[in-house]
Amino acid sequence: MNCVVAHEKVEAFRQTLALWQRRIVVTVIGISRQMNEELIFKPADVVQKKMVNESFVITCECCHPPVRDDVTIDWLGERGKRITSKKEAPIHVERTRNGAILFFTPVVRDVEGIYICSDRNRTMQKDFRLIVNRPINFDQTPTIQYAEEGSDFNMTCIVDGEPKPEAKWIYIGPKSERVSVVNKTLLMIMDVRRTDAGEKQCKAVQSNDEISLFDEHWVTLVVRHKPEWVPNQQSVVYTYDGGSVNLTCEVISEPPATFEWHQMNSPIQTRNGVRIFNAQNASYLEALSKDKRRRARVGAGRGAGIDLAVEKWTPLRVERRVDFGDYTCKATNSLGTISRVISLQEGHPPPRPSAKAKLVGNDFVEFQIFDNGAGMAALPIESYVVEYKREREDWETAHSRKFKLGDVYKITELRPMTIYVFRIAAENAAGRGQWSTEIRKQTLAATLTSTASSPHTNTTPVPC
Repeated sequence: MNCVVAHEKVEAFRQTLALWQRRIVVTVIGISRQMNEELIFKPADVVQKKMVNESFVITCECCHPPVRDDVTIDWLGERGKRITSKKEAPIHVERTRNGAILFFTPVVRDVEGIYICSDRNRTMQKDFRLIVNRPINFDQTPTIQYAEEGSDFNMTCIVDGEPKPEAKWIYIGPKSERVSVVNKTLLMIMDVRRTDAGEKQCKAVQSNDEISLFDEHWVTLVVRHKPEWVPNQQSVVYTYDGGSVNLTCEVISEPPATFEWHQMNSPIQTRNGVRIFNAQNASYLEALSKDKRRRARVGAGRGAGIDLAVEKWTPLRVERRVDFGDYTCKATNSLGTISRVISLQEGHPPPRPSAKAKLVGNDFVEFQIFDNGAGMAALPIESYVVEYKREREDWETAHSRKFKLGDVYKITELRPMTIYVFRIAAENAAGRGQWSTEIRKQTLAATLTSTASSPHTNTTPVPC
């Protein structure tokens, strides 16, 4: 009898406990629905996907109308920490009458996570998840890469982003059996040559259900090699005592070469009358004559050249016989050194030529030039220079034209009925000779034909 009563009491307790459990579950579900339904997100999605550097705001409001003045809304971040209202912060909150706005200015990679909207008493809560997508990024693929001539070289297109992009080389330059692409992103070049230098292009594609993007990245391959001489440089240069000289040492070099000049096995260094200036891909030497008005310059052409006493306006004055002889130029980079010898020899410029006007028109004068025996000299004439000016002008402002030997020596674009003064000098490997006797000629008047409105060139042969 006692066992039956005990069993009935246990069963009654179990039924009572089950009833209370059902009531508790209903209550919790009701509270949860209240917590979620009374907080409103704008935009409403509880999963937000944004790109890095994008600005984003989300508003949490309470509640359905009417507005409740007794509710203060907070935004909670990592570990439930309340986000402040400091506007200078990249993540901050601005309050409204019935809610709060969460600002991301801008979205960065490390702000990804769960954010909770809650009233101050934590009786209502609602959260959303922020997913940060990262755009295509080629930062780990250098835009300039260097390979040594004759080596084997690999170029990898490394790309980053979220979602993970797919990359491949789409332009690798001229086709070659030495060049191949492995697994789309590894560019392998065997026995690197200078023709392999240039731009290569990698393309990356990034896509998922929300985004579809692509980007391209150009990489320049620079092939490094030891210096080599630019072809057709002079190995023998002529000048005369007190004359000007041009010694040129020019190379093709990567990385750029540095230069040294030697004479009689001694380096040319800064000393009285000589100053050396070095810069990337260039070296400059300035040598002053005794009057310190005429200078010499050692200079490189674009990228990799060097001139000793280069320009007409800054000649190296050879005033002592010891200046003649062999000059050695050395060009050096990290891959090697080369040298060449330039022989500076004594020669003489051509003698003074003579000339006469052969034809005269209203806008031109044509000359006949005589070398006065210069053709029999050791250094033949290479060119003639004609300077000309109007009668009352100075030679400092004169015009100049250079003619190769055998050209038609004709000065054009002159004014009609104008007196011009001409002088002529011959040039050979040793330099320019003296000017000829001045020649004065007046151009003819322009005439009009009866059938044309434009001026007709009037030409008169000059009698011998």
